[in-house]
Amino acid sequence: MPPALVRSVSYLNEYAQKFAHRQATDPNKIQVSYKYYPAYPAEAEIYDRVMALGGDLEEIDTVLEFALATYYSPSVVSIRPPDATELLPANNRNSALKLSLAVYKELVEIKFLDSNNRNAIGRYEGVLKFISDNSGISRADIEAYFRQGIGALVAETVDAEFNKISFPLYRYNAILTRTTGNQYILSYKDVNDVVKELPPASLETLLATMRRTSGFETSDVDTVNAQAALIPAAVYARWQRELGIINGLDTLKNALTDFYLAPTQANYNILLGIYAKNRAVELGNQGNALFQRTVINRLVTTLSSLNNGLAEKVTGDMQRVNIRNTAAALTDAKYQAFSTPFGVGGGRD
Repeated sequence: MPPALVRSVSYLNEYAQKFAHRQATDPNKIQVSYKYYPAYPAEAEIYDRVMALGGDLEEIDTVLEFALATYYSPSVVSIRPPDATELLPANNRNSALKLSLAVYKELVEIKFLDSNNRNAIGRYEGVLKFISDNSGISRADIEAYFRQGIGALVAETVDAEFNKISFPLYRYNAILTRTTGNQYILSYKDVNDVVKELPPASLETLLATMRRTSGFETSDVDTVNAQAALIPAAVYARWQRELGIINGLDTLKNALTDFYLAPTQANYNILLGIYAKNRAVELGNQGNALFQRTVINRLVTTLSSLNNGLAEKVTGDMQRVNIRNTAAALTDAKYQAFSTPFGVGGGRD
Protein backbone atom coordinates (compact mmCIF):
# COMPACT_ATOMS: atom_id res chain seq x y z
CA MET A 1 0.00 0.00 0.00
CA PRO A 2 1.52 3.36 -1.03
CA PRO A 3 1.46 6.26 1.42
CA ALA A 4 -1.72 8.34 1.49
CA LEU A 5 -1.27 11.58 -0.43
CA VAL A 6 -1.13 14.94 1.33
CA ARG A 7 -3.56 17.30 -0.37
CA SER A 8 -2.56 20.18 -2.63
CA VAL A 9 -4.51 22.82 -4.57
CA SER A 10 -8.20 22.05 -5.04
CA TYR A 11 -8.14 21.08 -8.73
CA LEU A 12 -5.29 18.62 -8.17
CA ASN A 13 -7.08 17.16 -5.14
CA GLU A 14 -10.06 16.57 -7.40
CA TYR A 15 -7.75 14.96 -9.96
CA ALA A 16 -6.13 12.63 -7.41
CA GLN A 17 -9.52 11.69 -5.99
CA LYS A 18 -10.35 10.08 -9.34
CA PHE A 19 -7.63 7.49 -8.61
CA ALA A 20 -8.75 6.76 -5.04
CA HIS A 21 -9.57 3.12 -4.36
CA ARG A 22 -10.33 3.37 -0.65
CA GLN A 23 -10.96 5.99 2.02
CA ALA A 24 -7.77 7.25 3.65
CA THR A 25 -7.71 7.06 7.44
CA ASP A 26 -6.73 10.74 7.50
CA PRO A 27 -9.46 12.92 5.89
CA ASN A 28 -6.79 15.38 4.77
CA LYS A 29 -5.19 12.72 2.59
CA ILE A 30 -6.12 10.64 -0.46
CA GLN A 31 -5.35 6.93 -0.80
CA VAL A 32 -4.45 5.61 -4.26
CA SER A 33 -3.07 2.35 -5.64
CA TYR A 34 0.51 1.56 -6.71
CA LYS A 35 -1.07 0.67 -10.06
CA TYR A 36 -0.85 4.34 -10.98
CA TYR A 37 2.75 4.92 -9.95
CA PRO A 38 5.45 5.20 -12.64
CA ALA A 39 7.32 2.01 -13.48
CA TYR A 40 10.56 1.82 -11.52
CA PRO A 41 13.41 1.70 -12.49
CA ALA A 42 12.28 2.12 -16.11
CA GLU A 43 10.93 5.61 -15.34
CA ALA A 44 13.32 6.44 -12.54
CA GLU A 45 13.95 9.95 -13.85
CA ILE A 46 10.32 10.99 -13.44
CA TYR A 47 9.94 9.18 -10.12
CA ASP A 48 13.14 10.62 -8.65
CA ARG A 49 12.48 14.14 -9.88
CA VAL A 50 8.98 14.56 -8.45
CA MET A 51 9.11 12.53 -5.24
CA ALA A 52 11.54 14.93 -3.56
CA LEU A 53 9.27 17.97 -3.70
CA GLY A 54 7.58 17.53 -0.34
CA GLY A 55 6.81 15.12 2.48
CA ASP A 56 9.04 12.05 2.43
CA LEU A 57 11.79 12.85 -0.04
CA GLU A 58 11.94 9.19 -1.12
CA GLU A 59 8.23 8.61 -1.72
CA ILE A 60 5.53 10.02 -3.94
CA ASP A 61 3.34 11.08 -1.04
CA THR A 62 1.72 14.38 -2.00
CA VAL A 63 -1.05 15.10 -4.47
CA LEU A 64 1.23 17.43 -6.42
CA GLU A 65 3.92 14.76 -6.79
CA PHE A 66 1.31 12.19 -7.81
CA ALA A 67 -0.27 14.52 -10.38
CA LEU A 68 3.11 15.26 -11.95
CA ALA A 69 4.11 11.59 -12.00
CA THR A 70 0.87 10.33 -13.54
CA TYR A 71 0.78 13.10 -16.13
CA TYR A 72 4.37 12.75 -17.36
CA SER A 73 4.76 8.96 -16.98
CA PRO A 74 4.32 7.18 -20.36
CA SER A 75 3.30 3.99 -18.54
CA VAL A 76 0.59 5.70 -16.49
CA VAL A 77 -0.82 8.54 -18.56
CA SER A 78 -2.59 6.15 -20.93
CA ILE A 79 -4.25 4.10 -18.14
CA ARG A 80 -5.56 6.98 -16.09
CA PRO A 81 -9.29 6.93 -15.20
CA PRO A 82 -11.23 8.74 -17.95
CA ASP A 83 -12.56 11.40 -15.60
CA ALA A 84 -9.01 12.13 -14.42
CA THR A 85 -7.89 12.50 -18.03
CA GLU A 86 -10.72 14.99 -18.59
CA LEU A 87 -9.33 17.15 -15.79
CA LEU A 88 -5.72 17.04 -17.06
CA PRO A 89 -5.75 16.02 -20.74
CA ALA A 90 -2.46 14.55 -21.96
CA ASN A 91 -0.08 16.63 -24.09
CA ASN A 92 -2.11 19.72 -23.31
CA ARG A 93 -0.68 23.19 -22.73
CA ASN A 94 -3.33 24.15 -20.19
CA SER A 95 -2.75 20.94 -18.21
CA ALA A 96 0.96 21.72 -18.01
CA LEU A 97 0.23 25.28 -16.88
CA LYS A 98 -2.10 24.03 -14.14
CA LEU A 99 0.64 21.73 -12.87
CA SER A 100 3.18 24.53 -13.09
CA LEU A 101 0.96 26.88 -11.06
CA ALA A 102 0.87 24.40 -8.18
CA VAL A 103 4.65 23.88 -8.34
CA TYR A 104 5.33 27.62 -8.58
CA LYS A 105 2.99 28.31 -5.64
CA GLU A 106 4.99 25.93 -3.45
CA LEU A 107 8.22 27.49 -4.70
CA VAL A 108 6.98 30.93 -3.60
CA GLU A 109 6.06 29.50 -0.20
CA ILE A 110 9.37 27.77 0.42
CA LYS A 111 11.36 30.82 -0.68
CA PHE A 112 9.53 32.85 1.96
CA LEU A 113 9.44 30.26 4.73
CA ASP A 114 12.89 28.71 4.26
CA SER A 115 14.88 30.97 1.96
CA ASN A 116 18.20 29.34 2.86
CA ASN A 117 17.05 25.87 1.82
CA ARG A 118 18.82 25.93 -1.52
CA ASN A 119 18.37 22.17 -2.04
CA ALA A 120 14.58 22.36 -1.82
CA ILE A 121 14.44 25.51 -3.95
CA GLY A 122 16.64 23.80 -6.51
CA ARG A 123 14.31 20.78 -6.65
CA TYR A 124 11.31 23.00 -7.38
CA GLU A 125 13.24 24.94 -10.00
CA GLY A 126 14.23 21.63 -11.56
CA VAL A 127 10.61 20.48 -11.80
CA LEU A 128 9.57 23.76 -13.39
CA LYS A 129 12.30 23.30 -15.99
CA PHE A 130 11.16 19.70 -16.51
CA ILE A 131 7.61 20.92 -17.18
CA SER A 132 8.91 23.61 -19.49
CA ASP A 133 11.13 21.21 -21.46
CA ASN A 134 8.48 18.48 -21.77
CA SER A 135 5.42 20.63 -22.45
CA GLY A 136 6.77 23.45 -24.58
CA ILE A 137 5.97 26.27 -22.19
CA SER A 138 8.46 28.91 -21.13
CA ARG A 139 9.28 30.17 -17.64
CA ALA A 140 7.62 33.44 -18.66
CA ASP A 141 4.47 31.49 -19.56
CA ILE A 142 4.53 29.78 -16.16
CA GLU A 143 4.97 33.01 -14.21
CA ALA A 144 2.28 34.81 -16.22
CA TYR A 145 -0.18 31.96 -15.62
CA PHE A 146 0.60 32.05 -11.90
CA ARG A 147 -0.01 35.80 -11.71
CA GLN A 148 -3.32 35.41 -13.53
CA GLY A 149 -4.51 32.36 -11.59
CA ILE A 150 -3.37 32.68 -7.98
CA GLY A 151 -6.14 35.15 -7.09
CA ALA A 152 -8.87 32.73 -8.13
CA LEU A 153 -7.20 29.90 -6.19
CA VAL A 154 -6.95 32.06 -3.07
CA ALA A 155 -10.57 33.22 -3.43
CA GLU A 156 -11.82 29.66 -3.76
CA THR A 157 -9.94 28.64 -0.61
CA VAL A 158 -11.17 31.62 1.43
CA ASP A 159 -14.77 31.12 0.30
CA ALA A 160 -14.67 27.42 1.19
CA GLU A 161 -13.31 27.98 4.69
CA PHE A 162 -15.20 31.14 5.68
CA ASN A 163 -18.57 29.66 4.69
CA LYS A 164 -18.33 26.89 7.26
CA ILE A 165 -18.10 26.46 11.00
CA SER A 166 -17.22 23.44 13.16
CA PHE A 167 -18.63 22.68 16.61
CA PRO A 168 -19.66 19.80 18.89
CA LEU A 169 -23.19 18.45 19.21
CA TYR A 170 -24.39 16.09 21.94
CA ARG A 171 -23.22 12.91 20.16
CA TYR A 172 -21.33 14.26 17.16
CA ASN A 173 -18.62 16.57 15.91
CA ALA A 174 -20.30 18.71 13.26
CA ILE A 175 -19.49 21.04 10.38
CA LEU A 176 -22.12 23.42 9.04
CA THR A 177 -21.46 24.71 5.51
CA ARG A 178 -23.26 27.59 3.79
CA THR A 179 -23.45 27.29 -0.01
CA THR A 180 -23.41 30.08 -2.58
CA GLY A 181 -27.19 29.71 -2.85
CA ASN A 182 -27.57 30.37 0.89
CA GLN A 183 -28.33 26.71 1.54
CA TYR A 184 -26.88 24.83 4.52
CA ILE A 185 -25.26 21.38 4.69
CA LEU A 186 -24.70 19.64 8.02
CA SER A 187 -21.94 17.01 8.20
CA TYR A 188 -21.54 15.14 11.46
CA LYS A 189 -19.19 12.42 12.70
CA ASP A 190 -19.82 10.04 15.60
CA VAL A 191 -17.32 8.52 18.05
CA ASN A 192 -16.63 5.71 15.54
CA ASP A 193 -15.64 8.27 12.89
CA VAL A 194 -18.70 7.45 10.80
CA VAL A 195 -19.57 10.57 8.81
CA LYS A 196 -23.15 11.41 7.85
CA GLU A 197 -24.59 14.40 6.06
CA LEU A 198 -27.90 16.20 5.73
CA PRO A 199 -28.33 17.52 2.17
CA PRO A 200 -28.42 21.22 1.18
CA ALA A 201 -31.51 23.03 2.40
CA SER A 202 -32.60 26.35 3.80
CA LEU A 203 -31.70 26.74 7.45
CA GLU A 204 -35.34 26.37 8.50
CA THR A 205 -35.70 23.14 6.49
CA LEU A 206 -32.41 21.80 7.83
CA LEU A 207 -33.51 22.39 11.42
CA ALA A 208 -36.85 20.71 10.71
CA THR A 209 -35.00 17.71 9.22
CA MET A 210 -32.85 17.48 12.36
CA ARG A 211 -35.97 17.34 14.53
CA ARG A 212 -37.18 14.32 12.53
CA THR A 213 -33.80 12.56 12.44
CA SER A 214 -32.87 9.98 15.05
CA GLY A 215 -29.77 10.79 17.06
CA PHE A 216 -30.23 14.54 17.40
CA GLU A 217 -31.26 16.18 20.66
CA THR A 218 -33.40 19.31 20.91
CA SER A 219 -30.28 21.10 22.13
CA ASP A 220 -28.52 20.10 18.88
CA VAL A 221 -31.14 21.95 16.83
CA ASP A 222 -30.65 25.04 18.97
CA THR A 223 -26.86 24.75 18.64
CA VAL A 224 -26.96 24.53 14.83
CA ASN A 225 -29.31 27.50 14.67
CA ALA A 226 -26.95 29.55 16.85
CA GLN A 227 -23.81 28.45 15.01
CA ALA A 228 -25.30 29.40 11.63
CA ALA A 229 -25.30 33.00 12.83
CA LEU A 230 -21.54 32.81 13.39
CA ILE A 231 -20.49 31.73 9.89
CA PRO A 232 -18.04 34.52 9.01
CA ALA A 233 -19.03 34.93 5.36
CA ALA A 234 -22.66 35.50 6.40
CA VAL A 235 -21.67 37.98 9.09
CA TYR A 236 -19.44 39.99 6.75
CA ALA A 237 -22.15 40.07 4.08
CA ARG A 238 -24.67 41.44 6.57
CA TRP A 239 -22.26 44.04 7.93
CA GLN A 240 -21.51 45.20 4.41
CA ARG A 241 -25.19 45.47 3.56
CA GLU A 242 -26.46 47.02 6.80
CA LEU A 243 -23.45 48.91 8.16
CA GLY A 244 -21.45 49.73 5.05
CA ILE A 245 -18.38 47.89 6.35
CA ILE A 246 -16.10 46.65 3.56
CA ASN A 247 -16.53 42.89 3.24
CA GLY A 248 -13.83 41.11 5.24
CA LEU A 249 -13.69 38.22 2.76
CA ASP A 250 -12.71 40.55 -0.06
CA THR A 251 -10.05 42.18 2.10
CA LEU A 252 -8.59 38.82 3.13
CA LYS A 253 -8.58 37.50 -0.45
CA ASN A 254 -6.74 40.59 -1.64
CA ALA A 255 -4.22 40.39 1.21
CA LEU A 256 -3.42 36.74 0.52
CA THR A 257 -3.21 37.31 -3.24
CA ASP A 258 -0.88 40.25 -2.71
CA PHE A 259 1.30 38.07 -0.49
CA TYR A 260 1.61 35.36 -3.14
CA LEU A 261 2.35 37.88 -5.87
CA ALA A 262 4.93 39.67 -3.71
CA PRO A 263 5.88 37.60 -0.63
CA THR A 264 7.50 40.47 1.24
CA GLN A 265 7.65 40.98 4.99
CA ALA A 266 5.31 43.96 4.59
CA ASN A 267 2.64 41.83 2.89
CA TYR A 268 3.12 39.08 5.45
CA ASN A 269 2.65 41.62 8.25
CA ILE A 270 -0.79 42.42 6.85
CA LEU A 271 -1.79 38.78 7.42
CA LEU A 272 -0.49 39.06 10.98
CA GLY A 273 -2.45 42.28 11.41
CA ILE A 274 -5.70 40.68 10.27
CA TYR A 275 -5.19 37.89 12.80
CA ALA A 276 -4.21 40.41 15.50
CA LYS A 277 -7.28 42.59 14.98
CA ASN A 278 -9.56 39.64 15.65
CA ARG A 279 -7.43 38.55 18.58
CA ALA A 280 -7.53 42.05 20.11
CA VAL A 281 -11.34 42.03 20.04
CA GLU A 282 -11.36 38.56 21.58
CA LEU A 283 -8.99 39.65 24.36
CA GLY A 284 -11.11 42.73 25.01
CA ASN A 285 -14.21 40.52 25.24
CA GLN A 286 -16.20 43.05 23.25
CA GLY A 287 -19.59 41.89 22.04
CA ASN A 288 -19.44 38.15 21.45
CA ALA A 289 -15.84 36.96 21.42
CA LEU A 290 -16.99 33.58 20.10
CA PHE A 291 -17.27 35.11 16.63
CA GLN A 292 -13.68 36.35 16.70
CA ARG A 293 -12.52 32.90 17.80
CA THR A 294 -14.46 31.47 14.86
CA VAL A 295 -12.80 33.90 12.43
CA ILE A 296 -9.35 33.06 13.82
CA ASN A 297 -10.09 29.36 13.41
CA ARG A 298 -11.24 29.88 9.82
CA LEU A 299 -8.20 32.04 9.09
CA VAL A 300 -5.85 29.33 10.34
CA THR A 301 -7.66 26.60 8.37
CA THR A 302 -7.48 28.81 5.26
CA LEU A 303 -3.75 29.25 5.69
CA SER A 304 -3.36 25.50 6.36
CA SER A 305 -5.27 24.70 3.17
CA LEU A 306 -2.83 26.91 1.26
CA ASN A 307 0.31 25.82 3.11
CA ASN A 308 0.75 24.23 6.55
CA GLY A 309 4.09 25.95 7.03
CA LEU A 310 2.53 29.37 6.45
CA ALA A 311 -0.20 28.63 8.99
CA GLU A 312 2.39 27.48 11.55
CA LYS A 313 4.49 30.61 11.01
CA VAL A 314 1.52 32.94 11.47
CA THR A 315 0.30 31.20 14.63
CA GLY A 316 3.84 31.03 15.98
CA ASP A 317 4.55 34.69 15.28
CA MET A 318 1.30 35.67 16.97
CA GLN A 319 2.72 34.24 20.19
CA ARG A 320 5.67 36.63 19.97
CA VAL A 321 4.27 39.93 18.69
CA ASN A 322 2.46 42.65 20.62
CA ILE A 323 -1.16 41.94 19.66
CA ARG A 324 -2.51 45.46 20.04
CA ASN A 325 0.40 47.14 18.26
CA THR A 326 0.21 44.64 15.39
CA ALA A 327 -3.53 45.20 15.09
CA ALA A 328 -3.18 48.99 15.26
CA ALA A 329 -0.70 48.96 12.36
CA LEU A 330 -3.57 48.32 9.92
CA THR A 331 -5.37 51.66 9.82
CA ASP A 332 -7.15 51.50 6.46
CA ALA A 333 -10.97 51.28 6.63
CA LYS A 334 -10.90 48.07 4.62
CA TYR A 335 -9.70 46.24 7.75
CA GLN A 336 -12.65 47.39 9.89
CA ALA A 337 -14.47 44.06 9.60
CA PHE A 338 -11.68 42.39 11.57
CA SER A 339 -12.03 44.72 14.55
CA THR A 340 -15.82 44.98 14.69
CA PRO A 341 -17.40 43.22 17.70
CA PHE A 342 -20.06 40.68 16.77
CA GLY A 343 -22.74 42.52 18.77
CA VAL A 344 -22.50 45.53 16.44
CA GLY A 345 -23.99 43.60 13.54
CA GLY A 346 -25.42 40.14 13.39
CA GLY A 347 -25.04 36.80 11.78
CA ARG A 348 -27.18 35.63 8.93
CA ASP A 349 -27.15 37.06 5.45
